[in-house]
Amino acid sequence: MIWRKIQEYVSLLIGTLELERRNEFKTTTIMILKQSFM
Repeated sequence: MIWRKIQEYVSLLIGTLELERRNEFKTTTIMILKQSFM
């Protein structure tokens, strides 16, 4: 039971980190594109 909760928490944490990284990557890409066009 406790192990199940830990697994859920860990997968949630990993999912959040992945989202953050993807967001950061998108923001960086947009910034680079803007710099290129200026």
